[in-house]
Amino acid sequence: MRTIKCLPCVLVLWTLGCGGNQREALMKESVAAMDEMATALEQAKTAAEAKPKLVATLNKLRELKKRDDALGPPSKAVSDSLKKKFDPEMTKITERVKNGMAQLVKNDPKGLKSILPIFEEMGQWDKK
Repeated sequence: MRTIKCLPCVLVLWTLGCGGNQREALMKESVAAMDEMATALEQAKTAAEAKPKLVATLNKLRELKKRDDALGPPSKAVSDSLKKKFDPEMTKITERVKNGMAQLVKNDPKGLKSILPIFEEMGQWDKK
């Protein structure tokens, strides 16, 4: 499934690390934003219903990515520490996103095309 292939991109902010409390605060905000995305997908009966919430969440994630990029490259120690701390929660959220997408594919296969660009954009973040 094409959309599911883009989901590793949701881990971009999750795997980044830099230093100290700034990075941890960004991670907490990223986790919260991804949780919002998962909830929107789970609760929506159609892609049209989910799209405004997904776009709002994408905008939050864009801003978080800008802030993260401004911090510069992460140290391996901090990156590893953050990954260890946030891995369990992000793994659960990623699974919820996958399941929500699968449900939308089932309920609204034609409408799904309208939200694909959101996930495709996020998929590009880890390639830059």
